[in-house]
Amino acid sequence: MINVLVVGAGITGLSIAENLRKRGAKVVLIDRVLPGSEDQASFGNAGVLARCAIAPINSPGFIRKIPNFLFGSDSPVFIKWRYLPKLLPWIIPFLQNSKKKRFSSIVNSIDSLTHDSIDMHLSLTKGTKAEGYIKTGNYAWLYNSETSFKHDLPGHKIRDDYGYKHEFLNRSEITDFDPNIGSKFVRAALYSDHAWISNPGQYVKAIYENFLSHGGKFCQNEVIGLDNRSLKLNDGSILTGDKVILAAGAWSESLAKLVEVKTQIESERGYHLFLADTNIRPTCPYMLVDSKFVVTPMEGGVRCAGLLELGGLSANASEAPIRFLKKKIKELYPDLTFEEQTSWLGHRPSTPDNLPLIGKSANYPNVILACGSQHLGLTIGPKIGKLVSDIVFDVPVNINLKPFQADRFS
Repeated sequence: MINVLVVGAGITGLSIAENLRKRGAKVVLIDRVLPGSEDQASFGNAGVLARCAIAPINSPGFIRKIPNFLFGSDSPVFIKWRYLPKLLPWIIPFLQNSKKKRFSSIVNSIDSLTHDSIDMHLSLTKGTKAEGYIKTGNYAWLYNSETSFKHDLPGHKIRDDYGYKHEFLNRSEITDFDPNIGSKFVRAALYSDHAWISNPGQYVKAIYENFLSHGGKFCQNEVIGLDNRSLKLNDGSILTGDKVILAAGAWSESLAKLVEVKTQIESERGYHLFLADTNIRPTCPYMLVDSKFVVTPMEGGVRCAGLLELGGLSANASEAPIRFLKKKIKELYPDLTFEEQTSWLGHRPSTPDNLPLIGKSANYPNVILACGSQHLGLTIGPKIGKLVSDIVFDVPVNINLKPFQADRFS
């Protein structure tokens, strides 16, 4: 029996652990917090299984938008300016990847991970409590103006070319679809065949409980050392296995350095605002395109999640992103009322090319990386779990893994 240590118990690490367990591996999952905890990025995301989200933000022409993103009075992008010098090694290649030829290759690679994401989630959770949290339906993209809608048409054309079915709505059709949507929203793109998770924290917890109930092991501790077959924990203890999987999200960079891998992972700080017991709920997740966040119907209320703040892992939460969410949700639903509101900050692990690192460390072949899923961690977690399980058991994978090569930044 193969023994595997999985570092990181968010949706990616759990998906890896469950896939390995189902194949007969003996798995120990290690994290400093419990799965489903609000300290995990998996807890606070928008909940959307965004299979059509194949075009990253740094599309061709993105550089022209930077001044407005950074200095616009109503921008959904925030930055802690003291952190800027540390960001430069990430920002420069991030901008370089917006070139048309490179962008097209990235889109193709992302699609290879997202297109069957709903099936991957259903397969992972079949017969478990987690399965009940998966809701299927549409995914609506809403626009504040004809101008922003027209600017986004090339992105919709790309998705159409990849087979993601959608229809465009005018203001009258938007009102028929949801009469509560505010008058600012004049155009929409409605994508079919999507899904969302009605309670991401409980979803992750349910997968974890199923893992434990079938023999999986969990160790709540912090990993401070990493070698070809072993981990050193914060309490001084050592864990050993045949394979070590690094799936620690935004915290993977420092551990990857121990096995001579440069991940170039940066935290894209994301926020959410949860409104409990609302009088209005969207019929499906709504992407407010101009505001860069998603409004999702969830258990007990509505979650507004997304935005982008660059500021690293250690800085405190900012107030401005939450004020922005509060303002924009009232534009979507002018008549919205609720009983209670809570906010959250989490860290998306993002690479300069928007692609995760999946595969073996060149110099430590028993260490496999699975990190850097940017805005798509929840969407592609189960797919990465399947791929990493294939790698561990030397089973041929069904996609091209070269774009995700673990040491491509080294």
